Amino acid sequence: MLKLFGRKKRSKRQLSAIFTRFGKKYRKKLKPLKLKHIKVKSSTIRSVAYHPETKLMEIRFKSGNTPYQYQNVPSKLYNQLMGASSKGKFFYKNIRSQPQKYPYTKLST
Repeated sequence: MLKLFGRKKRSKRQLSAIFTRFGKKYRKKLKPLKLKHIKVKSSTIRSVAYHPETKLMEIRFKSGNTPYQYQNVPSKLYNQLMGASSKGKFFYKNIRSQPQKYPYTKLST
C-alpha cells in the first residue's frame, strides 16, 4: 500500500488507475503527489492546493473534510480563484458548473 496525498493508503492498482487519468507520459514519472493546502478566507471553501504540472486542483470544503480533485484546471484559473474576493462564487461559476471541462473526483479520507 502507498500513501497518496498524505491521507489514505491506496494500493498500487488504485494509484495506477489514478495516474492513468493524467496520460501515459506521466504514468511512470509521477509519484504520489504531496499537495500543500493553502487555507483561504471563504464561507464555503476551507483550503485549496494546486499542482501546475498536472493541472490538478484539490479543494476542501467547510461542509466536510473530504477533498475533491479537479482536473485540467489551468494555472490562470487557479490564480484568478485565489485572487477573487468571493472564492465560493468564483469556484461555482467558473469550475464547478463545468464538469465536462473540469472533471472531478471525490477522494475518501
